[in-house]
Amino acid sequence: MLLKTYSTTSSQLFSRDSNELQNEFNSFITRNHVLTFAHLQSHMEETWHGEIFPEQLLRYNNHDSIQLLRDLHQVTWNAEKYPWRFYRSDLPFAPPSVYKQYGHLSGVRVFSIRDKSGDTIPLSKDLCRAREVMHAKLAERVGRWGREVSYEVEFYQPDIRNGVVTCAALSLDGRHVALGFGSGVIEVVDIDHQRTICQLQHNSANLPDWIEFVHGSHRVATEDIDGNVAILGHGMAPVKLGNLPSGLYPAGTAISDNGLFIIRAPRNFNNPWCDNMTLISVSEHPFIQALTSPSDLSVPFPSSPSRPPSPSTPYRSETTLSRPHRRTLGFSPGTRYVGAFDGFSAFTWSTQSYELIACYRVTDSFFWIISPNVPPTHLHLVPDPIFTRAIPLAEDNTAYAHPSEDAARDSEDESWIKCPFYDLSPSSPQRWYSEFTSSATGRNPLIRSWSVMLGGREMLSLPGGYNPVTSLLAWYGHRVPGCRQELYCPQSSRDGTRFLVQGKSKAPMVIDISQIV
Repeated sequence: MLLKTYSTTSSQLFSRDSNELQNEFNSFITRNHVLTFAHLQSHMEETWHGEIFPEQLLRYNNHDSIQLLRDLHQVTWNAEKYPWRFYRSDLPFAPPSVYKQYGHLSGVRVFSIRDKSGDTIPLSKDLCRAREVMHAKLAERVGRWGREVSYEVEFYQPDIRNGVVTCAALSLDGRHVALGFGSGVIEVVDIDHQRTICQLQHNSANLPDWIEFVHGSHRVATEDIDGNVAILGHGMAPVKLGNLPSGLYPAGTAISDNGLFIIRAPRNFNNPWCDNMTLISVSEHPFIQALTSPSDLSVPFPSSPSRPPSPSTPYRSETTLSRPHRRTLGFSPGTRYVGAFDGFSAFTWSTQSYELIACYRVTDSFFWIISPNVPPTHLHLVPDPIFTRAIPLAEDNTAYAHPSEDAARDSEDESWIKCPFYDLSPSSPQRWYSEFTSSATGRNPLIRSWSVMLGGREMLSLPGGYNPVTSLLAWYGHRVPGCRQELYCPQSSRDGTRFLVQGKSKAPMVIDISQIV
């Protein structure tokens, strides 16, 4: 009798014809009851192995609700023991069927290129086709050779390279994304209105190395792998600014709050990076200007290693940052000054005269931050410079680079240059460093390994593959060829509630945490 009842129930549940039992089953799943069920699971052996739903139930393939259960089965591991992690770090990155049904419960929005029912980064038809060809070729090679395709193979296979996002940028308002592909194409997308704005191309023979939004959200500055810098925009001819020395690794860049200046720190190991710092102005009269080299002034600065580690060891074991990246580059509030540091030295320059102002010895870059213009509330040290120069006045012909005459901003700049760096080492033990550093750096989110922090607390954990790339062989993604333990500052909106991550993935995603901050 029980067998007959079970057989009848199963046939009704998995029938292709709609019936009352199916409606009740769907209601149980789609009204969040199944999540309640997952939360209430006891610490029995089945739960520890992630077997929350009966195996017999998950075998059926002719029912959409079963696919939802099968996908949910993959992400419910933390539901009972770590509900916060489940909602903040599992649901936002869950398979499409789960994200469509439950993603709104997490409070985290994720915009991505991947096929899912929700927020996307839409692409033009040509780029969608390039991505499809890339995935097909990757699957073919993996199927043939039985292992992951290497960076070198990906680069020298146009069918693969053309579908890879080599670099990306997020506008300061957080609404627009610029994607640079291996084909040399740069596409600008409005993620709020889910549409492509324009497609730009600087040089089809060279893939872009970095992108920054300038003058709002329809214009970008970019550099290709041969060091050619240009400004590209919808409906305008490319403005070629010149050529800069390039290396195996992309330059580190940061943009000023007003979107008119970019600071560029080279990452080649042939010369000290501080001897080749460049200011890129994207104002009405754009230009590239080299900043004064400390070596030219015989400044006794502690130097970083002049040779990179062997490419045969893509992950470095050193703990000292050897080249600046986005977290260790920054402008003063009114953009009159700029600062940068690595694991050995820190410097400040004037963006009006381009002269070096001061040099500092970095004791431990892990604890150093660029001044956020508000003194940290934690215990900290104010580093003393080992070299200083009088701050030169700007020449008349460079005054246009700073159109604002805001006296308050000038005052903030003068306060900033007196203390451009802070050393937080006297604060809490190192294991809490990430949290209190994120509270000291204000509205900029910070990433350490997979943890994303903002305002002194962890907001979420990134899925595997989206943490910064330290591999020296990588030619795409968020590359930080340096210390594996370093904190990284992703491109973000002005208020820090939207940020872009790519890691070693072949496409980025934009994460919106505005509902949970």
